[in-house]
Amino acid sequence: MEIIYAFGILMWLFIALKWGKWSVFKENLFAVFIVIIGDLLYNVLTNNKLWVMVSPTFHIRSDVLGIIVSFLCFPCSTVVFLTHYPENGFLKQVGYNIFWVALYTSHEWIAYELGVFWYANGWNIGWSILLNSIAFPFIRLHQKNQWYHSLFLSFVHCFLQLCFMYHFLSKFTKNKNAFTEYS
Repeated sequence: MEIIYAFGILMWLFIALKWGKWSVFKENLFAVFIVIIGDLLYNVLTNNKLWVMVSPTFHIRSDVLGIIVSFLCFPCSTVVFLTHYPENGFLKQVGYNIFWVALYTSHEWIAYELGVFWYANGWNIGWSILLNSIAFPFIRLHQKNQWYHSLFLSFVHCFLQLCFMYHFLSKFTKNKNAFTEYS
């Protein structure tokens, strides 16, 4: 079942090599860093308690899979997302963001249906759609104005932490759940 991870990684590497504008990588570098840092902060602060990537065949730890995704898939997809972002036309920009939200959500849904991605503790695909709908416009905002993006991202992060405070605090308790073996 882990083939979905290999396919996803290879797909993003291929897409990035084919359609990414690497000549402008420096312009997108800080946005790529923010995406990586945001994902790593999620993995540290919530200890993979809201969703878990599982490896039933090879038993790869969820945090290892998360690091692979953070450093391979997210930079590739961020570069492609930013280099093709429409400069003009509000409706074009909205449509472009919807396309990317649908792309990320569909990949997650396929992994969920294959049984290699689990939701936990109240998280579901609806929360993922909301998170993706916030993330993509703010990746672009960060590229254009890092100060506003960082400030707003801090508020969004605090809001999500408050919504799922139990999961943040459960990291420091001795309570174990069914997902501990994969994290």
